[in-house]
Amino acid sequence: MRNDGNRSSAFTNERQLATSNVNTANFGKLRTLPADDQVYTTPLYMYNVNGANIVYFASVNNTVYAYNADTGALVWSRNLNNGFRPFSTADANAFGACGGNYKDAAGNMGIIGTPVIDVKSKTLYVVAKTVENGNYPQRLHALDIATGAPKAGSPVVVGGSVSGTGNGGTTVPFNSRLANQRTGLALVNNVVYFGEASYCDAGRYHGWVMGFNASTLQQVAAWNAAPDAYRVGVWHAGQPVAVDGGANLYIATGNGVGGTSANGTRNFAESVVKLKQNGDGSLGLASFWTPSNWAALDSVDDDQGAAGVMLLPGQNRVIQGGKDGIIHVFDSNNLGGMGGTHVQQFQSTFSQNGGFKHIHGAPAFWTSNTNGGLMYVWGENDYLRTYRYGATGPFATTAFKTGTVLAPQIGYGMPGANIAISSNGGQAGTGVVWAYAVQDGNANQDTRPGVLRAYNADDAVNELWNSRQAAGDDCGYLAKGTHPVIANGKVFLSSFGTATKNNSGQVCVYGLKTNPALPAGSLPNFPSGFANATQFAYNGSAYLSGSALRLTDGRINQAGSVFSIQKLGIAKFTANFSFQTTAGANTADGMTVTIQGNSPYALGGPGGGLGFGVDPNAGSSPATGIPQSVAVKFDLYGNTTEGANSTGIFTNGAAPTVPAITLPGTVDLHSGNRFNVRMVYDGTTLTVTITNAVTNASSSQAYTVNIPSIVGGNTAYFGFTGGTGGISATQDVLSLTFTNP
Repeated sequence: MRNDGNRSSAFTNERQLATSNVNTANFGKLRTLPADDQVYTTPLYMYNVNGANIVYFASVNNTVYAYNADTGALVWSRNLNNGFRPFSTADANAFGACGGNYKDAAGNMGIIGTPVIDVKSKTLYVVAKTVENGNYPQRLHALDIATGAPKAGSPVVVGGSVSGTGNGGTTVPFNSRLANQRTGLALVNNVVYFGEASYCDAGRYHGWVMGFNASTLQQVAAWNAAPDAYRVGVWHAGQPVAVDGGANLYIATGNGVGGTSANGTRNFAESVVKLKQNGDGSLGLASFWTPSNWAALDSVDDDQGAAGVMLLPGQNRVIQGGKDGIIHVFDSNNLGGMGGTHVQQFQSTFSQNGGFKHIHGAPAFWTSNTNGGLMYVWGENDYLRTYRYGATGPFATTAFKTGTVLAPQIGYGMPGANIAISSNGGQAGTGVVWAYAVQDGNANQDTRPGVLRAYNADDAVNELWNSRQAAGDDCGYLAKGTHPVIANGKVFLSSFGTATKNNSGQVCVYGLKTNPALPAGSLPNFPSGFANATQFAYNGSAYLSGSALRLTDGRINQAGSVFSIQKLGIAKFTANFSFQTTAGANTADGMTVTIQGNSPYALGGPGGGLGFGVDPNAGSSPATGIPQSVAVKFDLYGNTTEGANSTGIFTNGAAPTVPAITLPGTVDLHSGNRFNVRMVYDGTTLTVTITNAVTNASSSQAYTVNIPSIVGGNTAYFGFTGGTGGISATQDVLSLTFTNP
């Protein structure tokens, strides 16, 4: 969630969406993915789960969903109520939440915190809350991302206790009835962590950070934010803890009660806290900062922890801002202590109508090639503001850019906007700020309409697009605490739904509008390049770069693929294409030409997987290869014994290593020259000839293969894949012609 452990909310590998095409003419809502109730979780996106890209989310009815991200087909759903019912607003009212009139949700309140996925073990972790015979257990579930089936030992009950006087005795137990698991989950060194807070500050609740071993599901951490006081929730408006490279966790806390709710030793109300992960997964105090006015903040419910923590990428700087709208900048090595100083602080939000100026969620950060480091903050009753960060700091305290639209646009109220950024690195014209805001009124203790807005990240003043401009683009009621998620040319947005305020929920999928359909089985020829080509899907690191299909772009650990959007006839065919890779002996890993029967969005592993197959260097949990496939490789690197200049044929997503054919030295893939490839398939034999376009040296191979039987029919998707590992290369396909009888 929020793209990285820093929680910068920047996705910098987006190759399709740009400032030039995010507009009402080219961009809009493609479909909705329905749920059985409100959705409080931010969607999660996974490439290539059994040959498909999947988006995951959960409803407050404790139902977890997996949808095909490209077609909208439901892959699986699993309800976690186990014969009981989810926790609800009625249950919160019963112990006095908001005086017995709790309205933050419209009914059920089962799964609230956004799940986390362990890519290696292919496991989704989520906390569900149920009501069972007068008990209110929270359980951590571990689900297989391919099927939704529970993993061994799942689920486990969340519990724990600490010594302290904050519950009226000498021990403070975890009270699952009062506790609201609101933060997103985080995975740190094989431990799943999440925060706990409350429902409208009701009852003698406590703030916690819980931790569970991801493999055994054994609980290993139960850190209490104020064991000698109470309240001091860890809620972050839904954001997960931030994590640095040293496996330290950063949290912010809410208001407490009593004169000991912050004392700099055990109790940390209104604080920013750095927790160190011990070897067994338990947590200890590493550093903290508590403002000198913490008691005043307590008295007016001005939570410091209304927003999560963000770490500046590549620097030892911690960023946090709460309900007072002040941005605090800390040195991660020493946060400052009790009433201590920090690196910088400044007022970042300004109420325009006399209402609050809270920051909810967290700021977002992107590094622009044009303008350097940029931080985006959109407080309630205010405008989107952009602040510049120098090469080594500090922030310029006068906004670099200020938007022209208030959040909310009509009336006033919470929560402002949650922000995400998409871009192709720092390139000008590719950075887009996506802001999900309340459209009108106050979403605190109410369900209000939402709006998704898009801005040029280098000049976030005037809108490029919003979800209320064109008919059919609206996504309905705001899903509080969620962020837009951008991947593979699409934007995924959670919503409380549109039909009613109860028992409706959905995720809206936005993207570039569908291009005119091609006749079945046809592909226009591209003998001179692919400029403006619309017939291909780009996956992973792949994108259209000028007139070339760029599979990898010189960065490490990449996997990319480009496939025809429609299936082509492959019973017999002739294909001619050319490609070029970075010159030099120390380049990796290579590319393939692939025919496959799955989807135009299929993608295999990075490195020696060449974007096609299983990565041979991925350890015990390798990336899945593309099934129902036939590929011919052009390999730059010897991962096993195949050598650093080889070719060969591989099927069904196998690791494309051996058996391999060594190409002659006159056909050196490391030369940087353009190579022309001719493939002829007569129904029995696939003949492949590769020619150095500069020297005319060539090499031919003939493979006996039944392509239709492997890919599942006489039509299939045709395209290219590429990968890099610890060594990289830029790999471009420059031309293509494809004909069949």
